[in-house]
Amino acid sequence: EQDALAVESHRRAAAAIAVWEWNLQTNEVQGDERLFEMYGQPVDPSGRFPFEQWTRQVHLDDLAGQMAALQKTIATKGQGVREFRAIRTDGALRYIQAAEIVILNEQGEPARMVGVNIDITERKCAEEALRENQRMLTTLMANLPGLVYRCQNDADWTMEFVSEGCLALTGYRPTDLLGNKVTSFGELIHPEDRELVTRMVQSALERRGVFEMNYRIRTAGGQEKWVWERGQGVHTADDTLLALEGFITDVTAQHRAEAEREAATKREQAARDDELL
Repeated sequence: EQDALAVESHRRAAAAIAVWEWNLQTNEVQGDERLFEMYGQPVDPSGRFPFEQWTRQVHLDDLAGQMAALQKTIATKGQGVREFRAIRTDGALRYIQAAEIVILNEQGEPARMVGVNIDITERKCAEEALRENQRMLTTLMANLPGLVYRCQNDADWTMEFVSEGCLALTGYRPTDLLGNKVTSFGELIHPEDRELVTRMVQSALERRGVFEMNYRIRTAGGQEKWVWERGQGVHTADDTLLALEGFITDVTAQHRAEAEREAATKREQAARDDELL
């Protein structure tokens, strides 16, 4: 089955490569069947077509740059690699990578250019999808009311990744916490709460579960904040712990409101007790 997959992979790769030769004197291009198929053109029995046919199918925004690159390769009598967008005759957009070399005549002047076109549309679409996903993730994390992190399971909770919400929450920039450059997240945790945080995290790791807790931190400006954290361990296939990942957000206002409610309840209870006396 693996051999069949490998053969299919090679077949598809080969099908995406077209070979061409451009006669610089006649301005004609000689191409194989794959070249015609790549651009959606009916295959000419001679395999020839005018160079202008190719220029008409290059995306208008890419044409000037492509012509300049080709002319530079001819002028330097060298070789080049390019990428451009092409519009097939059916209107489909394709991403093409080209590589070529100039062939000289007996007088040492450019006579022909020989090259290949490779259809890289699938790869480009995958790259664009990945960039869009990364952009969306960055936007989402930047707008979250808190800090998204990835850290080591050590005494300092050494940060490997920290989102932009770090600044608003802690007063430190993300780069300040990465690798404990300026300070460690462990140092920000209130001394009285550090043991609690360690115990909760290690307990969750032992049962391969999620940890969730409230504790206090001290910001860069010395302010005390209550935070809520939820996270979990990230393990390899063989169950080796790689890191911790999670989210931390400011719950100071909620904690203060809860404390005020509890105080009010105690006052009301005390008042009722006094009335009974």
